[in-house]
Amino acid sequence: MESLTPEQEIIKEAVLTHILDNLLRQNGFEPVSYRSRQIIRIFRLSPQELCDLREKELIPAVKKNGAWYYNPSHVLEYLMLEIENGIIE
Repeated sequence: MESLTPEQEIIKEAVLTHILDNLLRQNGFEPVSYRSRQIIRIFRLSPQELCDLREKELIPAVKKNGAWYYNPSHVLEYLMLEIENGIIE
């Protein structure tokens, strides 16, 4: 079995999260939210890049008990649009 590239791992992680979110919603649960450091690690963003996206309201975020939480599927959607528009590779 071949290993996935880092980009494929990112996509896999986001797709699985999206599926899980949908399953949870169907059963009346809240969608999965990840803390900033988890999003940074999964999507290989810098802390400043994530902060900029949040402050510019390009991705939704919720602050709970002093920590920011993000839905990974929202981050993936934004990054995929950036790729489609040729802004990032």
